[in-house]
Amino acid sequence: MSELSELEAIRRQRGYGRVFSLPLESSYRATKRRDYRLSRSLLFAILGLMLALMPGFCPVFRVNDPVLWPLRLGGFALAALLFVTAWATYYRRDRIMLVQVLQSASIVAAGLAPVLLRGLALAGQMSFPMELVSSVLLSIALFGGFGWKRIATGLSTCFLLTAWLQYAMTEPGSETGMQLYALAVLTLIAVGGVYMNEYISRIAWVASAHAAAMARTDPLTGLSTRAEFNQAFLSRLAQARRDKRLVALMLLDIDHFKQVNDGHGHLFGDEVLRAVGGLILAEVARRPLDLRVRYGGEEIAVLWYDIELASLPMVCERLLRSIRSLDLIDPVSGERVPISASAGVTWVEPGSAVEPIAVLQRADELLYKAKREGRDRYILGPFTE
Repeated sequence: MSELSELEAIRRQRGYGRVFSLPLESSYRATKRRDYRLSRSLLFAILGLMLALMPGFCPVFRVNDPVLWPLRLGGFALAALLFVTAWATYYRRDRIMLVQVLQSASIVAAGLAPVLLRGLALAGQMSFPMELVSSVLLSIALFGGFGWKRIATGLSTCFLLTAWLQYAMTEPGSETGMQLYALAVLTLIAVGGVYMNEYISRIAWVASAHAAAMARTDPLTGLSTRAEFNQAFLSRLAQARRDKRLVALMLLDIDHFKQVNDGHGHLFGDEVLRAVGGLILAEVARRPLDLRVRYGGEEIAVLWYDIELASLPMVCERLLRSIRSLDLIDPVSGERVPISASAGVTWVEPGSAVEPIAVLQRADELLYKAKREGRDRYILGPFTE
């Protein structure tokens, strides 16, 4: 299923609440990281500042008792972690795994720290009101843009730990029950708010991604558009030069397509293009850096990034054979209409500095050579300056 097809299916089924396929989910998460970069940085910085300033407001931290040193050191270590996470979230977007590990560690620590401090307060060691537990948990839930399932799991864990400490270390009474009731209500509100925030965020992202995919995708064949190819082809050639990878380009043209349109109608011609486009999407150049494009009319461009030169003939022959095998029936006569295609294929040696237009011209020359030699064939040739 193409990106556009999947996005259209999500819109049609209103499936915004479920996890998308891996490529779409990764793209959605990347957008979330970009959109929430500033708010996440501020969240971790504010939580770190709160911990760093706590010794000035909490009397227990000012008592010269060696027993309290682990608590002091733990608080300063957590504050340092939160500050580092705030910095990495904003400035190290290139280190996604590192940032995610820091964020996960900071969220777990920041969520459990107020629960621990509340336990110390219940033990008479310090003053730490339930409202601070609530405010920390709520800030993590609503201002970080994190996935609702992880937030729900974390909030539920913190609530259960707090409830256990509250009942284990205090006398049962109306005040204890009311505090836990308030925390439970806040937890439910936070989880519901996070879920709705993600749901609405997914709706907005799908709409935006669908519009972008429509601009990049030819609606008839499902292949990319020429405008998308012009931009992507240049970047692929530049990347291939840096990485010293071989790039191959095919220009493919459906044989006698004008006669197909004239003899069987333009709607049948559209069906031919749709079938060939679907075949290429299903079988050809399916790696992330490959390109499949409706270049113009009945002409299709295929780019293979980092392909083995020895495999090109087999790949080309298999594609032309699959096109010959398409079962296309004329809706008027009921007869099968044979379809074939011609192709010109060239390749750029690793590390070569080339202009995109020159590579296209070379593939075009080979395509017309294939047509002159009888069509229904491919011609391979290296790119030469």
